[in-house]
Amino acid sequence: MIYNFRIFLRKIIVNLLYFLKIKEMTFEQLLINKTIKNTNIIFDIGANYGQTVDKFLLTEKKLFFYIFEPHKKYFLFLKKKFKTLQNIKIFNVGVGKKTESKYFYSTKNKKHQYAYSFNKATYLENKKKVKIISLDDNFLKLKKINFLKIDVEGLEYEVLCGSQKILKKNQPFLFLEVTSGSIDKCFKLLENLNFEIKVYEYSIFNKPNLGWSKGNVINSNIYDKKFYNINNFLKKKNKEFVLNLFIYPHKKKNYFKNYSTNSIKFP
Repeated sequence: MIYNFRIFLRKIIVNLLYFLKIKEMTFEQLLINKTIKNTNIIFDIGANYGQTVDKFLLTEKKLFFYIFEPHKKYFLFLKKKFKTLQNIKIFNVGVGKKTESKYFYSTKNKKHQYAYSFNKATYLENKKKVKIISLDDNFLKLKKINFLKIDVEGLEYEVLCGSQKILKKNQPFLFLEVTSGSIDKCFKLLENLNFEIKVYEYSIFNKPNLGWSKGNVINSNIYDKKFYNINNFLKKKNKEFVLNLFIYPHKKKNYFKNYSTNSIKFP
């Protein structure tokens, strides 16, 4: 009941701030508002602290969530955060191409405390076996899945591969984070499934070896109500970037025609 009240109160306050133009709505939140309907089913794959769930609930509280978080620390946090909500199921597993166990890498180093991945990195010294599941193997019988949000630190192509039957059957909307290392494969798979793929946020690294250090990243404006051409980011093997994609069925192409698609040039 406490969290329900917080959702209700936050919704009133945020919407009032939007109305008074004190707070500007991000393009991501606008897309959520435009696509989500009452009683929709949302899959949040790589939930972290549940920030995306909060954004969806800000629009509509009568939604049903399946949340997947392999990091035990965040899983326990999510269980506590959403313990009073019956419309949220939380799973301490990863999602990938098939059912298997993989090493999940993390660190206690404060400099990289928010870095974790199924891909080994020199600054991730801890590893733990974690169960991976395929969505097709476990959730294909669900009557309808309306939205998938995928943020899995490099495993995004594997998630899509293990969800192809669900994508064909449900034709959902997707929020998908990809990197320069996975964009080409993800694009080809989604295009073959007849989806439209748009970039709504990007981060481009001037010098890849400096990572997220100050002054090294060119970010898009999260408040601009426009897309960026996905073709500008394909086949860029010598560049490094992170993209947030908004993906929707081709049959809904005209639904988003009022938002321009802009080209960009790499530095």
